[in-house]
Amino acid sequence: MTRGQRKRRDDDTEVRSAFVGILAIVVAFGLIALSTALFKHSFTSTESLTLRSDRAGLLMSKGAMVKLRGVEIGRVGEVSEVAGGAQLRLDIDSKYLSTIPANVAADIVPTTVFGNKYVELVPPAQPGPAIAAGSVVTGQHVTVEVNNTFESLVNLLNGVEPRQINAALTSLASSLQDNGAQAGQFIDLLNTYLGEINPQLPLINADITQGVGVAGQYADLAPNLVRLAGNGTTISDTLVANRASLDALLVSFSRLADKTGTLAKSNEKNLAASLTALDPTTKLLAKYSPEFPCLLEGLAISKDMANKAFGAAPGVQPGINGYIGLLPSQEPYQNPRDLPEINAKNGPGCYGLPNVTVGKIPHPTFDSGGPDPYAGDIPGGGSAGTKGGLGPVYTKQFLGVLFGLGNFA
Repeated sequence: MTRGQRKRRDDDTEVRSAFVGILAIVVAFGLIALSTALFKHSFTSTESLTLRSDRAGLLMSKGAMVKLRGVEIGRVGEVSEVAGGAQLRLDIDSKYLSTIPANVAADIVPTTVFGNKYVELVPPAQPGPAIAAGSVVTGQHVTVEVNNTFESLVNLLNGVEPRQINAALTSLASSLQDNGAQAGQFIDLLNTYLGEINPQLPLINADITQGVGVAGQYADLAPNLVRLAGNGTTISDTLVANRASLDALLVSFSRLADKTGTLAKSNEKNLAASLTALDPTTKLLAKYSPEFPCLLEGLAISKDMANKAFGAAPGVQPGINGYIGLLPSQEPYQNPRDLPEINAKNGPGCYGLPNVTVGKIPHPTFDSGGPDPYAGDIPGGGSAGTKGGLGPVYTKQFLGVLFGLGNFA
């Protein structure tokens, strides 16, 4: 091999080496770019959701994970501040969007105690239909950072003097010394109480919510209550000013009570006998008490009818208005047919009162409690007749006059 050929071979080797080096660099950069794109999900089709919360917390940044039931389904695309809190754009993988219910909530939680935060979507107990792209999700909880806890503790320690803390801790240690058993029992008892109270927290919360409305009503009534208290003060002043008259009134009441007691004691047998005698009457009145309302209402209505019959109603001719007829004499008294009987068994009843429709209400007999033995038609319908009364024919004529008198005008 000549020197020229060897030189050309060396040049070709250098060119190939340079080409391979450049190609390796390009491939390396390509792999880095591909890895970065894959990490950023640049080749993944996404849909955006908006998360609004009162705050985003520390260590929440673009690219944070979005999880649903522990599975990563997207990334945080943007974190921005808006009026009243923070707003996060969630880039959700399109294939997972249909698995998110529309009534989903969100928590912003850290991966570890000091780690970065991520968004955890929390589905409700009764999920709704699938959420639509561009919907707004409400943040319900943001984990408090340890930094904030330390900051609050430092502020507390800065506001309290070490001497006072030392005195408080010394007093606490002295109180707990030789009282460990009692302290343990107290903690167990407190735990029992809290265990019983926890299930009632929703009811307590509802009571507190209703208490707001009650407090508002009391606030509206506050002027009246203050006025009532002022009136009470005036009444108290009046009683004090008339103390002598009040004392005399109480003394007179005391004397009246003494005399009443003496009177009742001297007549206790008579009072007992009177009450005993009134017992059957009160029982009878109680039995027939359902009739009283309709009877009184019927009397009120009959007053209007009487006003019309006697010309006292407006627009009615003055004088007695009615139909008048002559009746034969009543049948003579017969014994034992016309003897009075107390044998009614009908019981309480209104018999059509207060609004009686003529001809619609049957007329029972009250001496036997049974059907009318003298049933017969009367003007306007119905039946009439009582044992030992006017008799069937005369009763029909007499009641015809009454019906004509009551139905006039």
